[in-house]
Amino acid sequence: MRNPLLTLAILTLSTAPAWANHPMVAQQGGRLAEAHGHRLELVTHGTSLEVMLMDEHNQPMSAQGYSGKAVVMAPGGKAEIALSPEGTKLTGTLPAGGELAATVLALKASDGHTMNARFPALDAAPAPAVT
Repeated sequence: MRNPLLTLAILTLSTAPAWANHPMVAQQGGRLAEAHGHRLELVTHGTSLEVMLMDEHNQPMSAQGYSGKAVVMAPGGKAEIALSPEGTKLTGTLPAGGELAATVLALKASDGHTMNARFPALDAAPAPAVT
């Protein structure tokens, strides 16, 4: 006689990959972070700083209604950059030099919810594994 619970468990586990989270994908070649169910991609082009907003499926989201600031550690020291919406991204202007190390974002939506994300420096050593 077959065990119906075993059959149900096998069917449930065989479909688990369909329920798994989608891996984060850098669509513009930038650095990635996740905050409150949103995915953020930080990209620089010269002195332009761009933050792309994506949902959990890596689909672009409108940045309308969002505002915020980026606190960047640049070669000249710490700088705060105001971010404003432009399509599916928030944009700001980097200080002269255009390079940045660690960056912290503080974003706020028009409905009041906030998101904070940290992007480590590109040359930073990876965080130690948690065991």
